[in-house]
Amino acid sequence: MIPITLCLLAESPMDHWPRLTETLPFKEVDRCGQCGAKDGLGVWQEHNQFDKPQTLYVVLCLACSDRIIEPHLRLYRRCGGNEPTPGAMAQCIDCRFGEGTRCLSPKLIINNRDGEGIAFKGPDSTVHMSCRDKHGKRYGVWEKHWDEVPPCPERQPIE
Repeated sequence: MIPITLCLLAESPMDHWPRLTETLPFKEVDRCGQCGAKDGLGVWQEHNQFDKPQTLYVVLCLACSDRIIEPHLRLYRRCGGNEPTPGAMAQCIDCRFGEGTRCLSPKLIINNRDGEGIAFKGPDSTVHMSCRDKHGKRYGVWEKHWDEVPPCPERQPIE
């Protein structure tokens, strides 16, 4: 008989890395989370320590995203212009489920493990982008493209 040794992995420091969704001073859909600017904004999806996307978003201007996100490319992904981002879309500003850049709808799986999810219309097309990073290195990325922001089926305007 061969003895089997079980090895428990120690908690990784990445389990508690400083998430931008928790550390940025501004958490509104219509302003940069770092500097508060209201122009040239982009939405970034946060990933966990295993590089898996989460339903957590940060809004940053181009200057702040270049300064903050670049060192963490695996932990954040820039979302397409019309991509559904529950909690971080303009239609979420006056929704009763919106809180900062988070969606608190009970149908969102992150809020309720038994939730069925919020079904948005799928992308209109997928395109391959050939890009260069700041150092001139080429890379390619597949991006989903929506012609317009799909309406949220769970949106409940605040009255």
